[in-house]
Order: sequence, then structure tokens, then C-alpha cells
Amino acid sequence: MHCFTTFRPLATAAFAAAIVSGCLFALSPIGIGAMPAAAQSEGRQARDLDQLFADLKQAPTQADADKIAGRIWDIWMRSGRDDVDVMMSRVVANAAGQHYGLALLLLDEVTDLAPNFAEAWNKRAALHYRMGEYAGALEDIGKALKLEPRHFGALAVQSAILADMSKWTDALAAYRAALAINPHLASRHKVLPELERLATKAQ
Repeated sequence: MHCFTTFRPLATAAFAAAIVSGCLFALSPIGIGAMPAAAQSEGRQARDLDQLFADLKQAPTQADADKIAGRIWDIWMRSGRDDVDVMMSRVVANAAGQHYGLALLLLDEVTDLAPNFAEAWNKRAALHYRMGEYAGALEDIGKALKLEPRHFGALAVQSAILADMSKWTDALAAYRAALAINPHLASRHKVLPELERLATKAQ
């Protein structure tokens, strides 16, 4: 998986990239052309996610945690509608090709068609973040988290945006919330102490 670099001040660019490492756009581990089948009941998805989140907290190694997180992203990418899943695959492909305008148009349509699809809001937040549109990104993150409060990816992006805005205490709170869900976030050993230092300094 890879992350975007946004048009943020250079002083915070590398640090923000570390915060969202592994958590941003496409950032589903599934391939662009490998969208999963949508035929899975919401109840089954919910049960699978509950178990996967429990397993994630108990993962003995980083490799095990990455595999479990990958399965969570795989489920998150399933909207329950084949047409929406196809559109999401096009979103990922266009974003990867830096065709951000088209990706955003597709995401606008997806969120209209499937307003309860948390990952569509998360992907749109990631795209707004990539384009430096922090207000839109934060609004979409709020919608994603309302639908899926355990979305550690959305929380990590929220933390990065708040860090870009030098809101260190809020950035730390968002990052800690992400870590409470996924204790194995990439770059956590660098990010957490630095956010703690900056939040303390800002007080």
C-alpha cells in the first residue's frame, strides 16, 4: 500500500505522511482490478468485522496484523451493490493515475447512490485531503466515522489533517483513537511520541 503527499507545508509533509502510512487511498490492499463480490449479507459482514477487530488487537506480529487489517479493508470496500463496487474500482484506478477530478465526480455519484457506504466517504475524504481541501476532508471523515466508528484509516487521516493545521492536541487524540482500534499502525513508534511531544509543547 502507498500514501499520497498533499500540498501541505513542507515542514509537516513528511510527518503527516508517516501518520497516514498504510491508511490512505486505495489503500485497500486489494488490487485495482480485483474488487470483491458484493454478495454478502450485512449481518455476516458485521460479524466478520467484529471478529477481525478482536483478532487485530491480539495479533502477535506486524505481519499478522497487516493480514488482518487487509481483510478488514477488503470488507470495507464492499458496498453491497455491484454497480457501486465497479464505480469504486474506477475511483481507485483514477486516483492512482492522478485523475483526481474524475475520481471526485465518481465519488460524488457513489455517495449519492450509497449514502450509507462508509468507505465511499472515507475515499472522498482521502481525495479531498490529497487535493489540500481540509474542510471537505474533515466533513467526509465525520460521515465515515458516523457509519463506521472503528475506521482507523479515517481517524489516521483526521490526525494528519489536524497535525497539518498545528492542532496538536486534537491530532494526538485522533491518532490515539486510531491506535485503540488498530494498535499496529505503521510508523506508530515515530508518530505517537512526536505527537505527544508537540501536544505537550502546545499546552
